[in-house]
Amino acid sequence: MKRLIAAAALVLPGLVAVAAPSAAQSECEDPADIPILVDYGPLEAEQQVVCAEGAAQMSALAAITGAGVDLEGTTEYGDSVVCRVEGRPGADVESCDSMPAGDSFWGFYIGSDGAWEFAQQGVDQQILEEGEFVALAYGDGTAAPATAPDEELRQQAREAGVESTPADDAAAEDAEDEASDVGLIAGSIVVLVVVMAAIVVVLRRRRS
Repeated sequence: MKRLIAAAALVLPGLVAVAAPSAAQSECEDPADIPILVDYGPLEAEQQVVCAEGAAQMSALAAITGAGVDLEGTTEYGDSVVCRVEGRPGADVESCDSMPAGDSFWGFYIGSDGAWEFAQQGVDQQILEEGEFVALAYGDGTAAPATAPDEELRQQAREAGVESTPADDAAAEDAEDEASDVGLIAGSIVVLVVVMAAIVVVLRRRRS
């Protein structure tokens, strides 16, 4: 009898402890998380840094759009060529029918070891590797982005991920956490009931 009660006392605290939420991992901590830099150059927009979580072995297109950056290709070359990023440049500047002008276009870069290089494939075909960085920079292509692909840029991607979480996303995450907690607590109660029922059965058998 004493052993059963002691077992119940040990089971319940352990189950309740499981219900406590675990700390979330920060974005861009893992080598498979790819920092993405958008340098608008002369287009009069602030530089943008985001993180594509778990994007290693994805195409650059999937990583960039999955991180919330809107891209538009061209009529002739499809998604292989980036013509617009977040609606820039406007249709009055670039029609996106064919290859953009040679002196003003979105350069697509892959970064590693602190240096940028032009990607060797189109944005829809370039497969990303762990530890790499991606940049889209608007200009004439004569100079790589001034912001280096290094730990500082990765830190910016982490900070951007924390700052840019929309309120509705945060609410959805809270709701998921609450639902998970309710499920765990309900499971804990069921187990406790089973343990207590076992104690009652043993007591009745001993009395009889």
